[in-house]
Amino acid sequence: VFSSFIVNDSPYYEALNGKDKVFFTLITVTDTVDLEGYSTHRLQVVSRNHPDYIGQGYIKTTQNPIDFMAFITPEGNDYAIVNMRLFHLNYGNIIIIAPQKDGTLRSLQLKEKELNSDILDDFIKSDLLKRQKIIEFLTNDNVI
Repeated sequence: VFSSFIVNDSPYYEALNGKDKVFFTLITVTDTVDLEGYSTHRLQVVSRNHPDYIGQGYIKTTQNPIDFMAFITPEGNDYAIVNMRLFHLNYGNIIIIAPQKDGTLRSLQLKEKELNSDILDDFIKSDLLKRQKIIEFLTNDNVI
């Protein structure tokens, strides 16, 4: 599963590829899914401090939820926190989390081309999730 936070093209956030830009994406695996109430996954993005934006959410697993938040500023001080682990998004705004059977998390941070909401889904499914390194990271014997 994956979740992303997006900001619209504006004087503060110029989108190179269209109407918006993705500033944070979390990709993970889960061992529980609720296809009726969607209670295993939630997102919220707010702009109470415009032009700074912050998003928060979670993805549940049977052992532990993966809690995350990310924020973007016009100055480029963009960060994410995933289960209390800090990521500076200038080094890559795609975070891949592999929950382990022992309850710990392993992470990969990827710096990719700027994405927008129109191409995000296809890029993840037809490119990222086809890379051997990522397949092995998300499917090794220690992953839930």
